[in-house]
Amino acid sequence: MSEDNPEITEKADKANIISRRGFLKLGAAATQAQANRSGELNYTSDREPLNIPTPEDPLCVKLVDREHVLEEKYIKEEIETELIALGQFTPEVFLRNADVTGRVRIHSLITRPLEDLLISSTIAGCDMRIRSGFRSWEEQDNIFKREGNNNNTSMPPGSSQHHTGLAIDFTTPKIGNVARQGAGFEKTREYDWLEKNAWKHGFVISYDKNHDGITNESWHWVYVGKNIAAYFQALRKNNWNGDIFDLQKAYLEKGYAGQIAPNKPLTNVKKYRLK
Repeated sequence: MSEDNPEITEKADKANIISRRGFLKLGAAATQAQANRSGELNYTSDREPLNIPTPEDPLCVKLVDREHVLEEKYIKEEIETELIALGQFTPEVFLRNADVTGRVRIHSLITRPLEDLLISSTIAGCDMRIRSGFRSWEEQDNIFKREGNNNNTSMPPGSSQHHTGLAIDFTTPKIGNVARQGAGFEKTREYDWLEKNAWKHGFVISYDKNHDGITNESWHWVYVGKNIAAYFQALRKNNWNGDIFDLQKAYLEKGYAGQIAPNKPLTNVKKYRLK
């Protein structure tokens, strides 16, 4: 009986909670995810990645940081018009303590990939929650001022990946549903799952190489598309020491043609070769 087995009861309760819209397809998604694993690795050879892939959408490779700032007008006219409230298609169980607006919005590009990521992580026994998604110019400005203009915790308006609607801050009840330094998300089962599986759904970690002075934000992941995420994963496995900003810079400088491969050994995280 399930009541005699807490583990079975817990899994049953979780399955009952996730009952809205596409979340009824849990079993099918798990089967498909398993079937896709080998195929997604075809972006690599035994030693080096193949040609740099064409992005799913130009926004997926748009470089946004302190040196590449989005204009407020661009955010309002090109991004905000494409936003969807996450609560419209995701059970509220996945949403906790949303930031400034109290309502998480994301770019329409990532609705299905994020849904599949949440499904897969739940199947794996994780309790993944989403704290924040898109941020407007005003929202980012408020956060930046609130954090005391400290570039180790926040970015000035125009320079945050959250403006694209593709960046997600994950959290978990185990750490109090927060996303900040010292909370310990990097020690959770949820982070471990993301590190091993997020790329399969098109998401990669952004700040793990101290880019722009941001110190290793384990909770901050950005959608770049499945093909580029698989390519990025392959680069990392082949000892490339860059980050997603370096890869996006390669797209910015050279377009979609050519090939990027790691120089071995690497001593500088910004060092890469295009040919």
